[in-house]
Amino acid sequence: MRKSTSLSHKKPDQRREELPENRKKLLRAHAIPSSSEPSQAPLFVDQPMPHQEPPTGEAAKPSFP
Repeated sequence: MRKSTSLSHKKPDQRREELPENRKKLLRAHAIPSSSEPSQAPLFVDQPMPHQEPPTGEAAKPSFP
């Protein structure tokens, strides 16, 4: 009986593990075409860049000369 329970638990576990993997694949697939889309691509690149651009650009410009 214990073996049967182990098998029963392993089956749903494997299925549950496949779900997150499929989700990751879907997310990755969506991230790739997102780059091609000019609607989401700039949003993603604009958020992290402008935050580091002003401080890094200003500090690097006066530091260089």
